Amino acid sequence: MKKLLLILVLMLISAITINAQVSISDDNSNPDPSAMLEIKSSSKGFLPPRLSSVQRNGIVTPVSGLLIYNTDCNDMQFYNSTEWIPIGKTGMLATPGMISGSTSSGFNSGISTYTIAPVPGATGYSWTVPSGAVITAGQGTTTITVSYVNTNGSICVAAYNDCYRSVVNCLGVALASNLPLGVSIVASATSVCTGNMVTYTATPVNAGNEPAFRWMVNGINAGNNSANFSYVPENHDEISCVMTTPNTPVTGDSAISNVIPMEVLTPSPVGVSVVATPHPVCDNSPYAFSAIPVNGGDNPGYQWFVNDELISGATNSAFSTGSIGKISCQLTSNSPCITGSATASNFLETGECTAVTNGDPIYLFCTLAGCDHPGATFSWVNSTGTWESNERDPVITEGSSGYATDVFYLTVTYAPPAGSYSQGVYFIAVGP
Repeated sequence: MKKLLLILVLMLISAITINAQVSISDDNSNPDPSAMLEIKSSSKGFLPPRLSSVQRNGIVTPVSGLLIYNTDCNDMQFYNSTEWIPIGKTGMLATPGMISGSTSSGFNSGISTYTIAPVPGATGYSWTVPSGAVITAGQGTTTITVSYVNTNGSICVAAYNDCYRSVVNCLGVALASNLPLGVSIVASATSVCTGNMVTYTATPVNAGNEPAFRWMVNGINAGNNSANFSYVPENHDEISCVMTTPNTPVTGDSAISNVIPMEVLTPSPVGVSVVATPHPVCDNSPYAFSAIPVNGGDNPGYQWFVNDELISGATNSAFSTGSIGKISCQLTSNSPCITGSATASNFLETGECTAVTNGDPIYLFCTLAGCDHPGATFSWVNSTGTWESNERDPVITEGSSGYATDVFYLTVTYAPPAGSYSQGVYFIAVGP
């Protein structure tokens, strides 16, 4: 057996030395004339060195392409100049998930970082990069740093352990040079209350991994070298950002962002008032009301009540009801600068709706609480404010200001207790 092995080695050396074709066979078949060396058998097999993982790892400076049989893993393995790769058990580990990192860095000779989530059971990670690019840090880990030249390609990674290897996952990368440098900024708010802090965020374009930021308020430097800047603005402040990049061949060496003007408001109280819509004919159709907000913001919330009972679903600025009683509304403001966020409206007691023939007098009668209270005062006004009266039960004659289909509001102020009042609305329909 030793003699046979020695002969085989000598034949291999001889074949390599003189570039001859050699065939080792246990039958009389003809060798393949294109083979440098052919080992052929119909009853034998090729037996590579059999090593445990410890023995394999003890090989000093293994050559790329070295082949062994790992007795711990029961699998053929070869050395790829970085780690030992299982042949038969590739795919036995889960494939790495999404590779996060730039797919279009927008620069040449730049630096980018790529990361994956850990793969269960993996002890290392084998990364490959486009030709000419260099992994400057992180080979074997879940995060690598890549230094680029002007070559497109793919960033690929496979997970491995002593016995198993995953399928490779790749991310395509397209590079470009001399693209315009740019930066834009956004604010967490552009209209705020006095004393409120605002955060601004810069988004670079074609800036590589090491851009520098210089924030400015009204053209004066402010803040630190960061993509984020927070401060308490004054009214009419203008915020902008200048960005530079030290290691990226782009058009221009700096970029100026858009300018964000600030509106700083003084807190104002929230309010709401309820007004009625004239009833056209005084039939049994509902009465209509509207809520008029004060500092309600751009999307105020409404809730209507009848006789202090919440009406489900009545959450718009307009409201109609056939009920006779006290009508009110609560407003919730979303304004950025208010005193309190919710407030209740005035209330209106719905009086009777009276139909009057054109030319006949309009009689208004006080029917509210306090009407008969000694010392009560009365304030009548129509919807347009063109007619007023301080009488308890005024009369409007034809031709008088306010003689038309309208609503008339009455406020009765009385005591005790001091400042007690009631409010109501009366509907008058003037017909032919």
